Amino acid sequence: MAKGVRFDLVDVRLFVEVAEMGSLSAAAAAFPLALSAASARIRQLEDRMGVQLFERTHSGVHLTSAGTLFLEHARGILRAARDAQHAMESLSSEQPRVLTIYSNTTGSSGLLPNLVGRYVRENPDIRVHMRESISRKIIEGVRDGSIDVGLIDGDYAAPDLFLMPCYRDHLVLLLPPDHPLLNDERVCLKRICEHAFVTLESGMGFRRYLDRVTQLAGVKLDVRADASSFNAMVQLVAGGVGVAVVPRTVADDYALALGLKTRNIDEPWAVRQLVACVRAGELPVHVRSLMKLIAGLDQATAIRPLR
Repeated sequence: MAKGVRFDLVDVRLFVEVAEMGSLSAAAAAFPLALSAASARIRQLEDRMGVQLFERTHSGVHLTSAGTLFLEHARGILRAARDAQHAMESLSSEQPRVLTIYSNTTGSSGLLPNLVGRYVRENPDIRVHMRESISRKIIEGVRDGSIDVGLIDGDYAAPDLFLMPCYRDHLVLLLPPDHPLLNDERVCLKRICEHAFVTLESGMGFRRYLDRVTQLAGVKLDVRADASSFNAMVQLVAGGVGVAVVPRTVADDYALALGLKTRNIDEPWAVRQLVACVRAGELPVHVRSLMKLIAGLDQATAIRPLR
């Protein structure tokens, strides 16, 4: 005779949070749960299942082989639960459908607001949750079903998801009007690294991309200041702190108003591909409608030319 299920959805959600964060305290805070309650639930889950799911170390928690196996099933359980909920919500006229879309820093500063605005105008009965995160986290969210559509850096591979190119974003150099780099015939990374630089704070997707580029090129940026947003970065450039590399859409929004100058960067890394990702297979109607909108984007209008 088959035994009864020994866990509930709360257990499964908490287990997945702990596994992905590698920290019980961080997962408890995100849930949110008291740390003692979260720890007790995980231990009770292990006791009921008769296996150890995590190894506890001073640096955090790590999945055992049993935990790795259960993680695959746990993600499937959460996907099935969300799919069931979405299906029921679609039958109720009183319950509005919700589209959750996450984007990396580049997409959220350029393409996403206009795209979501058009989507909402065409689908007034749907509510949109729009958030920013790093590409790796977005892929995880799309994979486990907590994110409907993700906009990520085209450098990432996710063979289990459906990936569709959105548009190419050109990075440009933003500088004060009297900066010596304006006299250079060609702007390159090596010359940029010779001057004071302003960028986003460590850990943000755009900063991670620049760090990877400089590491591969064998050079180092002279970071004088970092900020939590492109808006703050631009203000620092206007204040004379240094130069900055920003998406062209950001330069369009700020350069003219603040009297700043822009220069094209004549290197391949300055062209980034933005990709939309969704789960493979049949998608809910409201997700398909957004992907259809993305598929019809006009490259010429998705990115505005420099003024």
